[in-house]
Amino acid sequence: PMKKRLTLTIDADLIQRAKRHSQKRGKTLSQTVEDYFALMDAPIEFDEADLPPNVRSLAGMLEGYDKMGYDGALEKRYLNHLERKYR
Repeated sequence: PMKKRLTLTIDADLIQRAKRHSQKRGKTLSQTVEDYFALMDAPIEFDEADLPPNVRSLAGMLEGYDKMGYDGALEKRYLNHLERKYR
């Protein structure tokens, strides 16, 4: 692919940290930035097993919520409650 130059203005300390990070991974800072940019529009995929246990326990809680026939009834009840409360 064709390469172009890009000039960025970034805090000097952050640049040094980013360079160290890239060097530890055997990459140039340009390669690291290019990798990051490539990920910006990539679909998010994850393995549920990689989630922390407290988050993993929540997985699937809302699955099927739309299939339960939600018609806004709960929202209507809450709005009615607020109307009565603040009359």
